[in-house]
Amino acid sequence: MRLGRRGDTDYHASMADASGLPTTTGSPTRRAGTIPQTGQTHMGSTGVATDAGTGGGPASDAPLVRIAGLEKRYGHAGDTSAALAGVDLDIARGEFISLIGPSGCGKTTLLRILADLEAATAGRISIDGLSTAEARRDRRYGYVFQAPTLLDWRTALGNVMLPLRLLGHPRAEARRIAAEALAQVGLAEAAGRYPWQLSGGQQQRVSIARALSLEPELLLMDEPFGALDEITRERMNQDLHALWRRTGKTVVFVTHSIAEAVFLSTRVAVMRAGPGRIARVLDIDLPADRDFATRDHPRFHQLVTQVHEGLHAAYHA
Repeated sequence: MRLGRRGDTDYHASMADASGLPTTTGSPTRRAGTIPQTGQTHMGSTGVATDAGTGGGPASDAPLVRIAGLEKRYGHAGDTSAALAGVDLDIARGEFISLIGPSGCGKTTLLRILADLEAATAGRISIDGLSTAEARRDRRYGYVFQAPTLLDWRTALGNVMLPLRLLGHPRAEARRIAAEALAQVGLAEAAGRYPWQLSGGQQQRVSIARALSLEPELLLMDEPFGALDEITRERMNQDLHALWRRTGKTVVFVTHSIAEAVFLSTRVAVMRAGPGRIARVLDIDLPADRDFATRDHPRFHQLVTQVHEGLHAAYHA
């Protein structure tokens, strides 16, 4: 199977990781994939115990993600340091939760453990009743990195198609699914462009489309808009929120921006460092339909202040 030009095979592992995929090829084991089309917007093991699913699987009202007593230590026996300790968090299906905290508090480490890209030292964690390794093999999540991680010699369509082809989807089917995913993020007209012909925001849309193409139940997003200018970032926030409402995905979102966390989320988890743990979880009770005017609402400013106070306490804990 010819997947592309000059050295695509060197990128199999990195592209698989970028999409939350195992690094194996073969016949698709889950569903063939049709991206939901319900409207248009601009963004059109490890030493960790796992809660096993029972019978027909977890009840629909059970949390999609369960984290209990999670710990991550680095170093060797007798000389280790704790990056995370005592992390407890349940994440409901369809929730959008943001992780915010000082640098070095373990936000990205926690996200990578959820993605089975790192192993926890101790604790319990499950995704829809599965271990993180099982969830990865079953493609229950998609991962969006800080950088788009696109291949320069593949078009936007080709970049979204690549993980599908690695999983064994026929070319025509992969093209259809990828085109639908690009349409969902408002890039249908840019499918034939290369990354160097796209803006930073457009490149991140391609990265999000690539994750969506696999129909994950869970999206893990690690500061995807951190490198964008403020106006583009606000536009991406609005489009991502609209996409989340339309698709009903569960999203775990890492950010350093208080305003971004409040605008996007149903809850914000404030983390503290030394070692990293969750210090406070705030409910975001803004109206579900959010736009640029939301940032001028008095309640928005109240919530921003609450998160800021929580962060200030976390910095000085």
